[in-house]
Amino acid sequence: MALQNFARRAFWTLPSSFSRHSSGHDARIICNRISVNWLSSQSEKWSTKNRLDLNGTSTVDHARRHFHTCATRLKKDDLSRAQMAASMPKQDEGTQGENMLDVIYDQQTDVFPDEGTPNRLFDGIRFADLPICDITATPNNTIMTLSNSAGIVKSIHSCGREGFKNTREGTNVAAQATAITMALRGIAFGMKNVRVTVAGLGPGRMAAIKGLTMGGMNVISITDKTPIAWSSFPRPKKRRKL
Repeated sequence: MALQNFARRAFWTLPSSFSRHSSGHDARIICNRISVNWLSSQSEKWSTKNRLDLNGTSTVDHARRHFHTCATRLKKDDLSRAQMAASMPKQDEGTQGENMLDVIYDQQTDVFPDEGTPNRLFDGIRFADLPICDITATPNNTIMTLSNSAGIVKSIHSCGREGFKNTREGTNVAAQATAITMALRGIAFGMKNVRVTVAGLGPGRMAAIKGLTMGGMNVISITDKTPIAWSSFPRPKKRRKL
């Protein structure tokens, strides 16, 4: 393409005495001669630049050479995938016990209740008389209720009241902060040892229990009372008409 442009410019710079329209064959001959002369001159320049000096090294002008690169060659200059993965922050695996279980639980005894559990004493209080902390973990929020053994509610708290708004209400961080506040309230009421009941499959299940222990409460037992739909689910609502 560069050669054609050079020949075209050379043709249009011919003397005015040369007729461009009447002698097209002669014009093509002149253009061919000009192109051959230009190639020969360039080859001489290239041969002189490719000569070897006395030390045996090439004297090629590296500034005039063109190196073609591709994505495969450029990947070698970048960091490897292993180094990039190591520099990335670790993935949040949630609260301990949410996705895994320790092996020592299989070796523990008296984990499950029996007929004598209601009469067992914890700091001088019967198990049946311990206060109850209900945790309702939904996908969008975590609601906690603290009541005595008779079911009288003493305090209610949620992630929204804690200060988390919108999508942050359904996170495990919000549930843990809410549980810490609830634990401080319970200790102020004199409820140090509590029974915990959990309902729902939200992300704040285990985080709320951990928050209670971090706040200073002693969790005696954990009961999962998530309802199970044994029958078929109700049919969905019909499509709304616009």
